[in-house]
Amino acid sequence: MYFLVLYLLLFIFLFLFYLFTRNYKKEFTSGLDAKQHPFRFLYGTSLFCIDFIGHLHKKFFPNHIKKNTKLRTNLDKLYLGKNIEQEELLFHSKRTASAFAFFTLFILLGLFYTIYSVNIRDKPVSSLARTNDDSDYSLEVTIEDKETQIVDISVPSRQYDFQETFELFDNYRDELISELLAGNKSIEEIKSPLNFISKIGEEGLTINWEIENELLIDYSGEIHPEYIDSEGAATYVIANLSLGDYNASLTIPLILVP
Repeated sequence: MYFLVLYLLLFIFLFLFYLFTRNYKKEFTSGLDAKQHPFRFLYGTSLFCIDFIGHLHKKFFPNHIKKNTKLRTNLDKLYLGKNIEQEELLFHSKRTASAFAFFTLFILLGLFYTIYSVNIRDKPVSSLARTNDDSDYSLEVTIEDKETQIVDISVPSRQYDFQETFELFDNYRDELISELLAGNKSIEEIKSPLNFISKIGEEGLTINWEIENELLIDYSGEIHPEYIDSEGAATYVIANLSLGDYNASLTIPLILVP
């Protein structure tokens, strides 16, 4: 976070500095060839820096005259018949503008990298699946590539609202009856034992059963044929479904046959 603030302040300073100095000595930079001076839009800022440094140099070193004789000689050979002082100033402006541009690029890259690093650090290091039961996870966490710790995390089960629960109850109706029938063909022809399941579905629906006539059917699902006459016997069972805070009852009519 410290580097983020630092890069941001540096970028703001450079941007404001450019805005306030870009038109400095504009008459000197207008008309320059774009191919020879690709950073000419920064020459105003460059000239301001050159003049400011020159002013400081004269103030603190009044007896020291700074001249680059070798540079002037080379420029004189390169630009015959031209104003050498102006060409020297353009030369320094071009170098200063290039340095300013690359320094600004460095600040921008540092700013973007810092923002990216902060976003990565603030993102969860792992994604934990929420199941239909309360789950406990033990994660090995590495802090800044140095310290490793084991972190225990408890993830509560998913909570369903009333509408979702009602739809689940309705969706599992046919499957519930099919599981109950086991080897029987239909609810109108029950001959073999029933299957009183206690759970259904991945969502964790629980089922409690109620039996209308325990002489005909016991809670293990066994059928007692001695109490069934030749015409069969009608009865029913009730499946009490529960999920979270919601409950529903499903009455299933049955015809027992000998």
